[in-house]
Amino acid sequence: MSITKSIINFLKKLKSLLFYECWTCEICKTEVFNGEYVCKDCQNRLERLSLLNSCDHCGRKTIMSMPYCNTCTNALTNFEVSKSVFNYVQPITNLIHEYKYNGAKYLKNFFASELELLYRNNQELKADVITYIPMTKKSLKKRKYNQTKLLAEILSTKLNLPMVEPLEKVKETSRQATLNKRERQMNLKSAYKLKNKKEIQNKVVLIVDDVTTTGSTINNVSKILTNGGAKSVKAITIASVATNNYN
Repeated sequence: MSITKSIINFLKKLKSLLFYECWTCEICKTEVFNGEYVCKDCQNRLERLSLLNSCDHCGRKTIMSMPYCNTCTNALTNFEVSKSVFNYVQPITNLIHEYKYNGAKYLKNFFASELELLYRNNQELKADVITYIPMTKKSLKKRKYNQTKLLAEILSTKLNLPMVEPLEKVKETSRQATLNKRERQMNLKSAYKLKNKKEIQNKVVLIVDDVTTTGSTINNVSKILTNGGAKSVKAITIASVATNNYN
C-alpha cells in the first residue's frame, strides 16, 4: 500500500471518529452527546400525529379524528388500517430525504425506534408477520439499499415479528405524488407480484414504508397480499401527507 493511500485511509478513520453520527443533531447540526440523532429542541419541532388529529383508517393528519377521511373514503380499501408517526412537513421531510436518497442509512435506528413506539401504542396494528415495499433490481443497484427493508429488519427483532419477503417489484414506476388518480392506477399496474404465498397464508401482515403520499402503493400491495391468502394487511410509515393534499 502506498504512503498516499495509507494517509487517505487514516484521514477517513479519523473523520469517522471526530464526526461520529450521533455527535450532532441531524436537523440543526448542534452538538449532542447523549447518543440521540435529533436534539430535544428539534424533537419538539417534529409534528407528531395522534388519535385526536388523524384519520382512523389511513393515519393522515385531519382536523379531528374521523373513521375515514376524504382521501381514503371509497379509495384506500384494501388494507385494514395504516398509521404514521409524523405529518410530512419540515423538518421531517429533509430527514427522510437524507435517509432515503443521500446514504444516511444510520437514521434507520431513529426511525425504527419511532415506528416501534407507534406499533406498541396502537393495538389495532397487531400483526403476525412484517414485510416491506420492495424495489426493482435496477433501483436497488443504483441506491445500494432498500430503506424500508432496513426498517423492517430492525422492527422484526424489536417486535419479535418474523420478517417475510413475499413480494417483488418487477416494473419501474414514476413517483405517485406527481400523478393524478387514473395515472397512479396505471403506474402501479403489474408493478408488484407475489413470489411466495406460503409465508403469508392466513397471516395478518404488517407493511413498513417510509412515507404515505397518495396511499396507492400500500393499497395496491395490500390487494396483492390479500388475494394471495393473507388474512389482512396493516401498514406503518414514518410520515404521511395530510388529507386534502391528494385526491
